[in-house]
Amino acid sequence: METKHLQAIAQWRKAIHAILAGVCLWALVPSASCATYYVDASAPNDNGAGSRTSPKKYLTSGIALMSQEGGDTLILASGRYAGAKNSITPSTRLRNGRAGAKGGPDAYNVVRAAIDGSVTVTGNLDLPLSSAYLQFEGIKWTAADQKNIVGHHLKFLRCAFKNGPPTGNNVSVVVGTNDQTPGAHDILIEDSWVYGPGGRYKVLVFNSRNVVLRRVVVRHDGGWIPSNEDPQAGIAIYNSPDVELQNALVIDSTLQYPGWLGAIAHVQNDLRGTLENADARVRGSIVLNIADVGVSYEGNGSIRDAQIANTVIWKVARSALTLNGGSHNVRADRLTVGEVSGSSAINVFGGSASTLDVTHSILHRVAREAFRRNRGTLSESINNCFATSGSVGCAGPGDTALDALTNGLKFLPRVEPDSKLGEAGMGAVVTTRIGTQGTLYGEPGYDSPTGEDLWPWPNQDRLRADFCEDGVTRGLCGTPLSLTNYIWSFLGSAWPIRP
Repeated sequence: METKHLQAIAQWRKAIHAILAGVCLWALVPSASCATYYVDASAPNDNGAGSRTSPKKYLTSGIALMSQEGGDTLILASGRYAGAKNSITPSTRLRNGRAGAKGGPDAYNVVRAAIDGSVTVTGNLDLPLSSAYLQFEGIKWTAADQKNIVGHHLKFLRCAFKNGPPTGNNVSVVVGTNDQTPGAHDILIEDSWVYGPGGRYKVLVFNSRNVVLRRVVVRHDGGWIPSNEDPQAGIAIYNSPDVELQNALVIDSTLQYPGWLGAIAHVQNDLRGTLENADARVRGSIVLNIADVGVSYEGNGSIRDAQIANTVIWKVARSALTLNGGSHNVRADRLTVGEVSGSSAINVFGGSASTLDVTHSILHRVAREAFRRNRGTLSESINNCFATSGSVGCAGPGDTALDALTNGLKFLPRVEPDSKLGEAGMGAVVTTRIGTQGTLYGEPGYDSPTGEDLWPWPNQDRLRADFCEDGVTRGLCGTPLSLTNYIWSFLGSAWPIRP
């Protein structure tokens, strides 16, 4: 449960948000409509005017009231929204917002739950290609369909996405499409989570650019049966440049997944007319309790200038980090890798031009080699490898072999600063938020360390309730712990800030 102090702050923020939602900020967005409309699934019919006292009944009816000038807010009363009239499809006449005039602020149309987490939409989320300047807040989508996010300047804040298709080349949530290039751009998914059975990928960014996944939590719950040799993954970045994973978590994906690529998989395949996977960054993230590979770089094409930094990859059944297929260029810095039970930890199996540079990382209790190279170039230095076997361990300049658990690694999200490993600058520190809240790729502060505490994890009570519904008992849901305590106590020490 959240502390009283944090609850008070959250309530204050919600109150301010509610006040601002009904205020037209003409000085900021001079030509925006700035109206507020209401929808209530329990309304007797759809004849209402869309006011608080006379709401519309259906989501699409409420959307139709919004202005193309942007700045409007549509508030969904608590309840369950089912059926075609509560589905967003390519034929839905969405009311987009618009870009700001002469460099001024953009005018988004906002669709939000009156109370975060109290609105469940069982209808489709399948945005038209023309979608733009829309923001969705606090909504839970549960249809066993692929949820399609296409268009540009779209934000999903504090949303939950459950379920996906059980078969076919389908995923749970996809950003982008091959119907146009880019399939999507300037997309933000923040403080949200994806889970439930179905979908080969839980989140796929495909043929898109300028995408930020910020504090997104993913668990792959199986329930997808391949008809060919299609692979599966938690988060897949596929033929897409300029993608940021900031403070992302992929956890408890411990079922059987044929063709598994990784908890986080980067892919570049030679698909005509699509974009190139370049400049993808994974930072301040955690991959924990995975039945197969942790993070991979795949495909017959070449992935350029990929970075993974300040990231934990712990308790994986096979490799923690691997390069496969074509020639990929990856830099890895300050990783905390441990409990790799069935394979070597970090591998280069890619093309002859593949390059992987690993620095300031911890590799703890690896079943086989710490590093393994079949082709390409693997350089490593100033790392700490402990209790590994095989022909290739730490062999770079400044490498050590300290037991991480007794030399600074008490908690997965950080290395103790006054320890031997901490003083050497080794291992991940995942304790503060990356990226100013609400910012899109390229906007001021979008990739900056904020100094704000990452823990306790935002909305963790709501997230736990969702993850543990339907009788799920593995990982987090096999404990009475919050998400924060589950991760911080994974090595056996209680979170030091509170019980």
